[in-house]
Amino acid sequence: MAPFSIVTGATGFVGTHLVRALLGKGHRVACLVRPGPNLKRLDGLDVERLEGDIFSVERHRERIAAADYVFHVAGVVKALNAAAYDRVNRGGTEAVAGVVPAGSPLKRFVLVSSLAAAGPGVPGRPVREDDPPAPRTAYGRSKRGGEEVLERLGNRFPWSIVRPPAIYGPEDRDVFVFFQWAARGIFPRPGRRDARISVVHVEDVVQAILLAAERPEAVGRTYFAGSARGWTWPEIRSALEGAVGRRLRVLPAPAPLLYAAAVLCELCALITRKPPLISIDKASDVRRRNWECSIDRAKAELGYAPKWDVAEGFKSTYAWCKQRGWL
Repeated sequence: MAPFSIVTGATGFVGTHLVRALLGKGHRVACLVRPGPNLKRLDGLDVERLEGDIFSVERHRERIAAADYVFHVAGVVKALNAAAYDRVNRGGTEAVAGVVPAGSPLKRFVLVSSLAAAGPGVPGRPVREDDPPAPRTAYGRSKRGGEEVLERLGNRFPWSIVRPPAIYGPEDRDVFVFFQWAARGIFPRPGRRDARISVVHVEDVVQAILLAAERPEAVGRTYFAGSARGWTWPEIRSALEGAVGRRLRVLPAPAPLLYAAAVLCELCALITRKPPLISIDKASDVRRRNWECSIDRAKAELGYAPKWDVAEGFKSTYAWCKQRGWL
């Protein structure tokens, strides 16, 4: 019988790509979904829909007990405060993992975490999985909290953790902002010119997730899933210029201006009760000099081999956005 997989966050950016990849590998797939416009992303896909969110997952205990794989992708990247991040990214992981019964046939529980759970590295050295986690933001601490949930479970069931850096690709709405600016001939540079940053195409992230689920070496292990190397802001600008076919005017964001914008956004969030577009935490993040992660462990233990560099990845993504009328 075909493997049976359950995916949380299945209507999100990464979750949708993962569901399609699982179907392509012949899996039977059940998606934990909430009502909303993102449900259309599953239209035409032969999946079982489990209605509810990660905090009502108890009602689907029998289906989860029958699963071969659970891919926990659901989470938040923007929230009003630290408690809101923690509730979903740590508490949600606890809720989903807590439903897996002892003695289930589960082959792997894969948590999609984040480079932010590890924190930035020191200049000149990519962050590695063996480095002590040092998250610097509420988001990063909440994602690290989700990892700790699995680590506490020990041998109750086999698990693996995948930590991507910034993810881009078709259907992304976060890095997409840079494509919107590039279409206007502008490259906004929020960080230091000498910073090094790992970015990764969504297809490479999905590759890492599937390898972490399939390889016996991955049990109880954590992996970074990034690009082959880190990139500087000038290199990212050059890749965007190649994608749009024109020179881009650099619009740097000095630290005082960036932090002032973050304070204003947080004040507005207090009124609107909606997550700020940019927070003080986020402003601090983008000013770090090293957000580069090493993929040596994933390459050695999983056979992970990212297919996209930023030049070709940005070009492909920009073409997709143009074709779909996003730009």
